[in-house]
Amino acid sequence: MHLTTYALLALVLVPVTASGEPAVQIIPDDTKSGCPQVYPFKEDNLKAILRDGNKNLAEFSFCSSYGEAKAMLESDAKGNIFLLLRYGEGRGTNARSEFLSVYKVSPKMIEYLRVPISAPAGFLSKWFYEYRLSKPTSGGLELALRLKVEGEGADWIPSERHRTITVK
Repeated sequence: MHLTTYALLALVLVPVTASGEPAVQIIPDDTKSGCPQVYPFKEDNLKAILRDGNKNLAEFSFCSSYGEAKAMLESDAKGNIFLLLRYGEGRGTNARSEFLSVYKVSPKMIEYLRVPISAPAGFLSKWFYEYRLSKPTSGGLELALRLKVEGEGADWIPSERHRTITVK
């Protein structure tokens, strides 16, 4: 088990790890290549930088509303490294939806999974999935999701109360 300490910096989660352990850092992307070309909120352009000690494993740009995102690296039972990226779309009161994407770490980052994990459910309510991560001995990651609803008047919620998703 790897010990990772998290430091909160400008509402972006940045892991601080011991030298030589894989780490991910999210920073503002000044190239503005993460969001659509005609996009009014420049602070939503972010970049994920993945390193193992001094070695650059990968980096890529993405878009997340309000410039907020969280990321973490997880190794499976076979030593493969996966990036879990939580980011949002939408702006306004009770208008932001969040997604969890899973990438297998490689120089060309390919998104293996994108699942909605929270969204508005009505004017005064929202739904979200609590999720638990496990690592099957056969490799890959398994996400167990459990639906929760907060607030009153929840009209729009997923039909699946429990989901299990495997990524290899």
